[in-house]
Amino acid sequence: MPANSVKNIEVITDPGARYDAEGVGGIINIITDKRADEGYSGSVGANGDTFGGYGGNGYLSLKYGKFGFTGNGSYFYHNRPEAKTSFIREEMAPNPVNKLTQDGISKNYGGGLFYNTSLSYEPDTLNLFNVSVGQFGGKFHSDSKQDALSEGARDYSYLLKNKSMSHFGSFTLATDYQRTFKKKDELLTVSYRFERDPNNSEFESEYDNVVNYIYPDGYRIKSINDAGGNEHTGQIDYVNPLTNKHSVEVGLKYIYRDNSSRGDNMFLDVANDGQWKEDLKRKNDLDHEQRIASGYAGYGLKAGKFGVKLGFRGENTAQKIHFINAKNDTIVHSNFFDLVPSAAFSYQLGMTKTLRCGYNMRISRPGIWYLNPYVNDADPNNIRYGNPGLDAEQTHNLNINYGSFSQKVNFNATLSYSFTQNAITSYIFVDENGVTNNTYRNIGRNQSVGLDGYASWTPIPAIRMNLNGSLIYTDIQSTENAGMRNSGFSGRGFGSITFTLPKDVRLTANGGIFTNSIQLQTTQSTFYFYSFSAMKSFFNKKLDVSLNTTTPFHKYRDFKLTTTGEGFVQKMNYQNPMRTFRLSLTYRFGDLKSSVRKVQRTITNEDILQGGSSQEGSGTGGGS
Repeated sequence: MPANSVKNIEVITDPGARYDAEGVGGIINIITDKRADEGYSGSVGANGDTFGGYGGNGYLSLKYGKFGFTGNGSYFYHNRPEAKTSFIREEMAPNPVNKLTQDGISKNYGGGLFYNTSLSYEPDTLNLFNVSVGQFGGKFHSDSKQDALSEGARDYSYLLKNKSMSHFGSFTLATDYQRTFKKKDELLTVSYRFERDPNNSEFESEYDNVVNYIYPDGYRIKSINDAGGNEHTGQIDYVNPLTNKHSVEVGLKYIYRDNSSRGDNMFLDVANDGQWKEDLKRKNDLDHEQRIASGYAGYGLKAGKFGVKLGFRGENTAQKIHFINAKNDTIVHSNFFDLVPSAAFSYQLGMTKTLRCGYNMRISRPGIWYLNPYVNDADPNNIRYGNPGLDAEQTHNLNINYGSFSQKVNFNATLSYSFTQNAITSYIFVDENGVTNNTYRNIGRNQSVGLDGYASWTPIPAIRMNLNGSLIYTDIQSTENAGMRNSGFSGRGFGSITFTLPKDVRLTANGGIFTNSIQLQTTQSTFYFYSFSAMKSFFNKKLDVSLNTTTPFHKYRDFKLTTTGEGFVQKMNYQNPMRTFRLSLTYRFGDLKSSVRKVQRTITNEDILQGGSSQEGSGTGGGS
């Protein structure tokens, strides 16, 4: 987005009632200028790296009369060199004493395509229409080998060869209508959004060199899982500044989600006729429908240097879960209502300094990967599956924020406290067959106190420095097992420095660190990275050529996880290749100085917990 097309940037650290139940922690609202420039501008780019990956991208913006168009797209191919993994699990009382060792290698490769287009129409100065279409999709492949050795109560060994594929992506269609009025800041927005999110996977495994294992030599299994969902959302927002001091906002929203998971499992019957046969006992299918109707009302007051925002949001959720496996065909209905309050207070310390404090409650609902009962047993000693019985989690947040902005120095810091009674937590246990199960349950009671900060400094126009990070103390314990508890400090930090030199040359250094993340059963090692880049512009800054390197002094990075549970301790080590060099080219054309105007409010559904496809502490060679 061209800088001269930005009219105002709002940083909202305490979103009001409109956002609270959606899990939004902060908002950056970019308001574009209304200038009526016409013309076009765009760019094309390409890149490649020493891993064998490559990509391309393009951008185009057009404005003509009352119409505007923006479009951007990119393609990437990722080729990761061979990585090594090692896994050790030791079982002790009350489990049978046993030691399992797994050593594996894996190689990942694949690509994806992204595009997003947006069309705007302004019939007059008071009305604005936006339509946008976007899609992201790709496939990743993984080839792995794993040697397994079990000693003790269960003596066996085997070599496992695995090939897997994951197909991911999303398709989004959104429409917005915005009506402004003669009264300043009075605003009406009507929006609709459709989203489709496929998350499909498949794998095939073969067992060789088998000794005393449950499968014979040459045994093969394969599995295909088609999962994903559709989401429809309608929303109406209205803001009315009653006076210079008082304002109100109200809105309605409806979300319909339809998620499903279907699995197809087969095995090669090497003991009999050597034919592929369906494995019905591994059947785990799911249909999940969710309807959320909500409304909110908010009040704002501005009195001199003081500001107040108060609001309530009510949400009624109705859902239907249809769970189908080899033994049961079960339908469960549930209906519940949540009332979500919010309050925020601000005080203007000076022209560029603000102090804020607030309270809000967040509702986070499990996504399809948390709910999906499909069992990924590509690694038979470390299986993964979701839990269709999960409930939404509720988190209470208190925060104090201070911000200071100037031409050379920007600073922002937030002190926060959060509490969750029924947190969705990764739950890991070893069953009677000596298999590590990775799933999820609502058993976390979490408390955390954190300090987040951001600072930027521009001592002279040619030098710019940025630093941001957080330090959090977390206490998490199981609501079902008093002995299962973890607490401690965790943190992250990022920094960069950029030098702008004569002849349109720019040099940048970046670095970051992640310390131990506090989880109920798992601790992880500290991870850090660093990178350097050099860029040169040509042809009156129309062509940029840049060279980037990541961790040039370290070829590999180790990442370690330690998981404890009732009767077992397991340790995982990932050794990933990191050192890489990348060359990028970008060419810009056109002279359009403004961007396509967009509505100030639109649909943001952020109440869903994403991820969940790989649980903490899982084993090696799983092909995920």
